[in-house]
Amino acid sequence: MIYISPTYSRAVYLMLKDKCLSLTPYFTFEFINDSTNDYIYACANDFSTSPYWSGFTFSIVSGTAGLTQGQVNLKMGEHKYNVYEMSTQYNLNVNQAVRLVDTGICLVGNTYSNILSSTQSVSQYRIIGL
Repeated sequence: MIYISPTYSRAVYLMLKDKCLSLTPYFTFEFINDSTNDYIYACANDFSTSPYWSGFTFSIVSGTAGLTQGQVNLKMGEHKYNVYEMSTQYNLNVNQAVRLVDTGICLVGNTYSNILSSTQSVSQYRIIGL
């Protein structure tokens, strides 16, 4: 699970490299809003030097987003995400992906209490990016 605050940039760490075919992969993120089913594609530079973890910085913006700079215009709430291995950097066309390497849930909100319902708890999720 990825958690992104709507008020400040968030570092997100994911284990992606072990699933890739390339030794120097690039990644494109696909976010799908659960309420509206809107799709948003974005990529960010992988700042990690780890052979296992990939690190990205995402920030929520209103209006025009810098989709190749980790700036996304996501609404508050829950989104599905897919991460695709790409052969070229800053490619937002997932039809040209090498392969799908990760899927999960992305929560956008100020606090956990306004994201999780009363029947859910943080312990149900693997929170990445705190």
